[in-house]
Order: sequence, then structure tokens, then C-alpha cells
Amino acid sequence: MGQARWPTGPPVRHVIAALEMTAALADGRPVPTEAMKMIERNLISSAVFSRLYMWMASKSLEKLAAKNGVSKEELMAQPYEGD
Repeated sequence: MGQARWPTGPPVRHVIAALEMTAALADGRPVPTEAMKMIERNLISSAVFSRLYMWMASKSLEKLAAKNGVSKEELMAQPYEGD
């Protein structure tokens, strides 16, 4: 579990590289155009990322609930739905 999931680095390497290029901001210089273009690139569409994020959050919540003895039915209960 302690190993990195991406052996060659995270899929946002281009963002990290672009942020390193923005050291110009500390000197009061404008951000290089190349850095702005690198950040604009999206490797994963926002719709796919959003669904993936929600799925992972859901699985994490279910795992945490199970660890604390809360069933999925109890977790999904809507006690105030009829009010």
C-alpha cells in the first residue's frame, strides 16, 4: 500500500512542471506562456473525473461505515424524507 500508484509519476505531471515554471511570479515577472498552455491540458475530461471522484468517495464512505458497524441500508436511509 505504501508504493506510488503511478511508477512514472502522477497523471498531472504537466501541471506540476508548469507550477515549477511559475517561479517567475516570485520575481515579479509574468507567468511564461508555455506554463499556461501546460496547465490548460486536460488528460481526463471533467465529466469522467467527476464520476470517478464520486465513485471513489462513495466506496470510501461505505468502507468507513462498515468499519464502524453501519450497514449500507442504514447509511442510505432518509429518515426525514416524509417530513
